[in-house]
Amino acid sequence: MARRETLTVLLQRLGLSVSEVSRRSGVSRQTITDWAAGRRKPQNEQLAAVAEALAVTVDRMMAAVEASRKA
Repeated sequence: MARRETLTVLLQRLGLSVSEVSRRSGVSRQTITDWAAGRRKPQNEQLAAVAEALAVTVDRMMAAVEASRKA
């Protein structure tokens, strides 16, 4: 089975840092870092804001967050 794309991998593929995503989305760096580390689940509004900033679907964003939680 292929390994699912984590949030960290997604950001790397898009060539973006957590700081840049934070700036674009208005979601704090710490919150995004916590998602990537699997320490925190996103609120719907924050998830949507980051997905929009990354130009990805909310589904892809949620899958990456869930993969991060299980990594």
